[in-house]
Amino acid sequence: PISFPDFREEYRNMMKALNDLNVSGVHLRSIHLNPLGDLRFKCPAEDYRHPSVLEVYNEIIRNLTELEEFKNISFIDTDFIIGPMWDSSPDFCHFPPEGEIARAEALHILETVLFGSS
Repeated sequence: PISFPDFREEYRNMMKALNDLNVSGVHLRSIHLNPLGDLRFKCPAEDYRHPSVLEVYNEIIRNLTELEEFKNISFIDTDFIIGPMWDSSPDFCHFPPEGEIARAEALHILETVLFGSS
């Protein structure tokens, strides 16, 4: 598993690398929650991407994008769309592109990229 401080440091390094390349218009989307199940609850766990862990990862990403040094990188939070429905996809992870949930998320991302956050 990757600890929260290590996750923050790895993400910060990636964002710094993008800055060093003078890449602009970068948007980071919130990480979708993963299903519960034996991979996350067996001992020892094989997969540590439990919803509560991913929520902290998302907060770390959000906080990094709020730093002055990363003002050219934005965070697009789709949790208000995906969060209530995170366990409703057929495989509990991926939303079919023709479905309403994926469409709502895509439209929100497009609106944010084109017009900025509200």
